Amino acid sequence: MAAVTGNDLILAMREDSDNENDNAIEDPTWLRWANDAISETYGILVEAFQQYNVTPVDFTLSTSPDFDLSTNNPDMAAGFFKEVGVNWYPNGRGGHPVSLDPLDTFTGRDRACRRAFFISGQTLTIYPKEGYQGDYTLLYTPDPPALASPDAPLPRELARWKDLIVVNGAIRAKIKKEQVTTELETRKAELKRRVETEAAQRQHKAGKIPMPRNERDRLPWFGWGRGWDWDR
Repeated sequence: MAAVTGNDLILAMREDSDNENDNAIEDPTWLRWANDAISETYGILVEAFQQYNVTPVDFTLSTSPDFDLSTNNPDMAAGFFKEVGVNWYPNGRGGHPVSLDPLDTFTGRDRACRRAFFISGQTLTIYPKEGYQGDYTLLYTPDPPALASPDAPLPRELARWKDLIVVNGAIRAKIKKEQVTTELETRKAELKRRVETEAAQRQHKAGKIPMPRNERDRLPWFGWGRGWDWDR
């Protein structure tokens, strides 16, 4: 697949919004719209593909139950977009990890009776706070990429969704000029359905991969029930 640059996106956005020869909108504005469209498309992909662009980061808690998710933390320089999960290593990092449950509500923190995590703003906290110490791995999706200039290339994994990015950007241009976006909105809905269909097919195929018998047999309760994490 040939590289897709910001200029490619901007040209296609101009064409789809009928602005090929209109210079009233300056190039920096087109680039901003392109980045906004990339961000929106990235969010659609992350929602559809639950394991889209997952990055692991290891951390150890010894003096505080909190882990900083902001870019002030060098380990989170890529930015934090969405958590995928948190693993805890009760027997040290070389042992078997236990996947922690997220606490869904703010008030649920005080009722946590087994180890779990809660994210508020840019902070991940392990509960209950009386027993937070240990080694962990956060699996998360980094922030969407942004093109620094029109010549910058779009990341390869996003380039294949160029059509959706272009439509999202063209809609912004149409709205700015107070023009009808009905046709573009229809195309956007069709492209979103394509994303959802592909995601469903991929997850269906993954679910049909058989687990090797010896792998299943070594799991607690022969692959059923709570097993190792029963006492967390």
